[in-house]
Amino acid sequence: DDDDDDDDDDMDRLSDRNERAIRSDNSLVNEIRQSKIRNKQATKNNRKSRLDNLSTDSSGDSYISGELLVLVDSDNYQTILNQVNYDILSEQKINSLNQTLARFDVTSTSYIKASNTIKTYAPNAILDFNHTYDLANAEINGQIKENTIKLKKLNNDHDNIKIGMIDSAVDRFHPSLKKSELIINDFHSSDAKKSFAHGTAIASIFVGKKTNQHVGLIPSATLYAASVFGISNSGNILSTTEDLVHAIDWLTANSVPVINMSFAGPQNNLLEKIINESSKLGFTFVAAVGNNGPNAEPRYPAANPNVIAVTAIDANKRVYRRAITGNHIEFSAPGVKVIAAHDSNYAYKNFSGSSFASPYVAAILATHLDTNDSNEKLKTLEHYRETAIDLGDKGKDLIYGFGLIKP
Repeated sequence: DDDDDDDDDDMDRLSDRNERAIRSDNSLVNEIRQSKIRNKQATKNNRKSRLDNLSTDSSGDSYISGELLVLVDSDNYQTILNQVNYDILSEQKINSLNQTLARFDVTSTSYIKASNTIKTYAPNAILDFNHTYDLANAEINGQIKENTIKLKKLNNDHDNIKIGMIDSAVDRFHPSLKKSELIINDFHSSDAKKSFAHGTAIASIFVGKKTNQHVGLIPSATLYAASVFGISNSGNILSTTEDLVHAIDWLTANSVPVINMSFAGPQNNLLEKIINESSKLGFTFVAAVGNNGPNAEPRYPAANPNVIAVTAIDANKRVYRRAITGNHIEFSAPGVKVIAAHDSNYAYKNFSGSSFASPYVAAILATHLDTNDSNEKLKTLEHYRETAIDLGDKGKDLIYGFGLIKP
């Protein structure tokens, strides 16, 4: 009997080994992948901030050195993993596209070679640099002086409005925001510290509760705020393509119909993909044109045809001196010396730039667009184009677009 028991034990152990072997074969790629990610994460604190490790592409735009972004369906992603040897720095499903976004370490090779290799095994994959984006070179002024713009609550503000923003972090304890309906998610993937000033100001323009110095445009609304910006060791406030894609995916998953993007940077294949596909589903994107000067090249995402580009004007309806111009501009809105919340000592300051004009347009559109309905979006945009106050040359022009949007 003891011998029979020993035989049974031996068979059980053999069966266990076989099960483990089968399980190991099925998960080998995943285990290797996760190991690579853990190894990279373990060493990140010994490196300088990723936001300081920058290179420039042929157009002079900055990207994170040694990183290649790949957006691909799951089957082709598995093929890539089986065929290439690049370390995986991060990977995550982009549910709105039903694809995986992976960030590969390609420091051991050239971008062209890495891209060509991946394209060989996944021809439909979308690849690009992990570009960086800034907060549209906005101005923050310490004192509230003459010719400032004090915003007023929109007449059709109501508590069913959902509005989204992709920006820096928000100080939800500022007196303007501590009673506001805020849903905040952090997509800031770098090891740089967070920045709060810009995001706090934009949030207060949207949903700031009434104080003696300020009130938001739609204070009854619920604001979905995606935090994506960090401060590099050199003092630059930057985000990356990867973080922006994740932020948009989150906002669309929460059915936020209007999304404000007060930042600017280069055209990027992955960012274009998610904006274009989301726009087809009826989501509305509003963006600052950027403040690189009237002779500067158009910046993205504002230059995307599926994005509503907004420029800034002052209290006298004159365009902001640093605003980018171009055919892509749709509307003008107050954006010079706008009073808004500042994260320093719970103060209020005046802010200038297209960053602070685009929320005005986004808030107006959000009062009419309760859902991501493509037909309703088209009708709403046409209405505001027809009713805008013409400010420059007759009709749509390169400086003011269709003109000042009317609430």
